[in-house]
Amino acid sequence: MTVQLNSTSLSLAFNGIQAAKEVEKSTAKLTTGKKHLHAGDDVGGFKQSVRIANEQNLHSLTLQNLQGLISYSQTQDGALGQAAKVLQRMNSLAELSLDVTKTDNDRNAYNHEFLELADELQSIKGLELNDLNLFIKNNAHRGNMSF
Repeated sequence: MTVQLNSTSLSLAFNGIQAAKEVEKSTAKLTTGKKHLHAGDDVGGFKQSVRIANEQNLHSLTLQNLQGLISYSQTQDGALGQAAKVLQRMNSLAELSLDVTKTDNDRNAYNHEFLELADELQSIKGLELNDLNLFIKNNAHRGNMSF
């Protein structure tokens, strides 16, 4: 027996398969008692699913921004802790230089260390995280994004 296929028979077979799928889908709706199985079946449901997905994306981006802010603040805190140690040492050196029992060589050494610590403070002032200065306020208007 030979089976001959032509475009009409193929079209009928395709339409039969599609009809069977639609019947299966309708039966599934009836058996579940739900109006729609997927959000795409209902325009209102689809709109809600898109809105919820957008809200989730927004929350995800907000979380990333907050994590970046935490990293920025922790880096600032570490730099300020180092600056505090430098300032404490500078204060100690200033006190030591006022001691009348110290020689001029001692005072020169204290002064030299004091100046090096002042340079260290300047380098801390210029610290950056991802091209953002940690201590200068002009970071707020970086980038020219407009919405």
